[in-house]
Formats: sequence, C-alpha cells, structure tokens
Amino acid sequence: QLLYGDSPYGRITKEEDIHRMSRADLVALHRSFVRPDGAVLVITGRIDKAVIEDVIARKLGSWEPRGTVLPPAPPIEVEPKPGIYFIELPFSQATIQAGQLGVPRLTPDYPAIDVFNDVFGASGFGSRLMKRVRTELGLTYGVSGGVAPAVVKGINYFSAQTKAESVGEATIESINVLKGMQQEEPTQAELAERKAAIRNSFVFNFESADSVAGRIARLELLNFPSDYDDTYLAKIDQIQPSAVTAVARERWDPSKFVVVVVGNESAYSHLTKMLQEKPGPLEGFELFKLGFDQALKLQ
Repeated sequence: QLLYGDSPYGRITKEEDIHRMSRADLVALHRSFVRPDGAVLVITGRIDKAVIEDVIARKLGSWEPRGTVLPPAPPIEVEPKPGIYFIELPFSQATIQAGQLGVPRLTPDYPAIDVFNDVFGASGFGSRLMKRVRTELGLTYGVSGGVAPAVVKGINYFSAQTKAESVGEATIESINVLKGMQQEEPTQAELAERKAAIRNSFVFNFESADSVAGRIARLELLNFPSDYDDTYLAKIDQIQPSAVTAVARERWDPSKFVVVVVGNESAYSHLTKMLQEKPGPLEGFELFKLGFDQALKLQ
C-alpha cells in the first residue's frame, strides 16, 4: 500500500467497497476480462484428439471472442516516501517488511538477479541474511529477501520477525548485509554453491506432465521467450561474481527504503531509542506512526 499508493497494485479492498458491488458490476467485469481472445488451453493425459475436440466444441464452442485486446497494465507513477512506518498492535513479536519499488519481469540481468536472490536472502539457511541475522546474531527465527520482479515494477524486499527489543537492530543488520553485497563480490565457492542449489531446484518445475503443461501455458501467457527454460541454466552458469555485485549496486538503493514495522509499544520504544543512539543505515529516516483499520492510515 505504501509502495504502490492508490493504484491497482496498492489499492486495498475494504468492507464498504464490497457492499457497493452490484451484480451488474460483476457481470461487466466478467465480460471484460474473461474472454477467449489470447487464451491458452492446455490438456495433458492419454486421451484421443478427436474426443478433446468434441469436448471443446460442446463446452466452449459458444464462447465468442470479444474482438479486442485487453489494455496494457497501467503504469506506476508513485514515488514512495522513504521512512519507517510503525503500526502498533499488541503482538509479542515484531514484524519487519522493508524495501522499495523494483523491476519488471525479464530485465536483461534476470539470471544475475536470481543468483543474487539466492546469495542474499532467498535460499533459507544458505543465504547471507539468514547466516548473519539469525545464525550469528540470533535476532530472528527467519529472515528472507530479494528482488521480486512483477508486471510493471516489482518489489525489492527483506522481511523478518524478531523480539520487540531487537526490532531496530534486526532492521539495521539486514540493511548492512545488503550494503556488504554492494561493496564486496561473493566468493567463487559461495557462487558455485548457490548455482548448484538453483540447478537442483529447477528440476522441480518439471515433476509431472501436468506441471510441464501448466508451466508452458504460464510462460506463454506472461510473454516469456520460447527458449526460456532451454537456456536458463546455461545463463545461470555464466554469471560471474561481478554480475551479482552489479545487481546489489544498481537495483537497490537503501535511501529509498520504505520500512514497515508492526509491533507493540515496547517495540516502538526500542526502535526510537536505537534511531537516536545508533542510527546506522537508517540515519535521516523519519519515523511515522500508522493506524490500521482494514487499511493503513497515517496518524
């Protein structure tokens, strides 16, 4: 909501919005969006082609094309206001969600982004975030992060849960992990380990005929290159340490971070105190207090 603003990507549906919906609204929406134009039908299994053609004719034969294409996804013109946004709720654990607007799908560096994600925070206990923030410092049971591309602009993020008294330190240390990746390339051993993990997990996209067929349809609908799967692992293997560092430097800017913290009064006190005594990468960030009633409200 804070990153995308009042746009289709950030708009929150409230109870009053649902009450306003009419049957005519739903019919019009269905008529506009559910259409055979550009649709992909995927069928797997041991079945005769003539049988399938008969089923399609009977079940979908009357489905008339609209004759128009859907409009492109609307642009994102929001400039999020960097800062720390605190939502006070009576939870013993504090939750941190932080990040900035990111990139669309399939930027030229998408293989390097995938390797960066595995090194930084997407690979569980093998990631730098987990090693530093959980294993070395004991600040959280779980922390993750990475670059998540989307249709127009995705989100670069990291998230963690921690004790109320360590919310500030967990946030600062997570940002410091990113800053470390901006300053120093991963080692060849680290890179080899993460590439191997990507190779080993890639095979699970093709566990069954159903998963293969579904994947083919998704790649087609999302306009992925026809050779995406055939070339993916080769591109991953070609990634050098400098390309991972380039993602950290070029795709991330901590000065633009929106940091959301949900926690109790104690978490707010500890966060305020740390910002005064040891601001680190959060120096200069303004602290806002938000309310929450179905959606965020600036107090």
